[in-house]
Amino acid sequence: MGAEPPRQPSSYPFTKSTADVIMRTSDGVDFKVHRLILSEASPFFEGMFALPQPPPTPNNDVDTHTSLASPTTTTSSNDGNNAPTSRQDDLPVILVTEPSEIIDALLRLCYPFSPPVFATVDAIAAVLEAARKYALDGVVARVAFAAAWHLRLHTEAAAAARGTLRHRAPISSWDKEISLDAVFLLMEYRARCVAAAIEFVRCTDQWGLFRGLGSGDGESCADHDSKGRFMTLSCERCQHIQPPQISHLTCCSKWQRIQIDVHEFQDVLAKSVVHLPCGATVVENRILHVQLMEEGSYIACTQCKVDAIDMLNYALKQMCKSLDAVLAKLPLKLPW
Repeated sequence: MGAEPPRQPSSYPFTKSTADVIMRTSDGVDFKVHRLILSEASPFFEGMFALPQPPPTPNNDVDTHTSLASPTTTTSSNDGNNAPTSRQDDLPVILVTEPSEIIDALLRLCYPFSPPVFATVDAIAAVLEAARKYALDGVVARVAFAAAWHLRLHTEAAAAARGTLRHRAPISSWDKEISLDAVFLLMEYRARCVAAAIEFVRCTDQWGLFRGLGSGDGESCADHDSKGRFMTLSCERCQHIQPPQISHLTCCSKWQRIQIDVHEFQDVLAKSVVHLPCGATVVENRILHVQLMEEGSYIACTQCKVDAIDMLNYALKQMCKSLDAVLAKLPLKLPW
């Protein structure tokens, strides 16, 4: 086994004393970084940092590195077995297989700093490969668009542009990676997607979900009232008697119904798609689940609640697909 390269510190801003972990590259450069930022950017790092960390060393100036599995051996399974097992300057050390120039570019795309300048397509490709390896989805979409733009790949550029909709990264700061023309094109595309997403959210007729929606067992269904105000989840498994004080719930001897307010959901969702105009925003919004639990809290039947949650999750997944289908029809107006 060859000797390790001599260690050296990275450049600002990856030298801050507020850092709580070190990333050590294949050429021996130490990047002092923050677990919180890396965890927010990547589920790979989030899982890694959830594992127990090595204890502090008796002498903070001595590196007691023993062994550390390369991320290459664990990224595919993402089982988190490559947790830091050594410390330097009393900080855990993560060994990575990439050289310092790639890790520097990758981290600058994660931090709120000026992004790196890519001189060649090969440099973009190397950072893109590392971003995929560490599950940095936001970076992948950003770098993928830069690569497709430089190579003038129409289909790939359109797919990458759609990928950027799932992330909040400010496109206006991308001028270091792509031309200003490309930045304005992406901003205009995103604005059209936001407008289309808001229109979709406000028009329940486009959802096509709730009327006659069932769980598939013939014992439960979902529907809208005539004014579209409420989504009604019904269960035929039991025959509860409606408490008289709950006047907005309807029940007969055969059906147990729970009504939740779709208008409130629309108001919250319309604000959310301004920042993230994509179907995932629909699925990740939990306000209808909160309403369902509140409105169904009096029901003793556990199966009623389980059925209602299953129907709601199914409905939101279908709505997610419908919104993504609407957005997929919006063209990216490339100049070539």
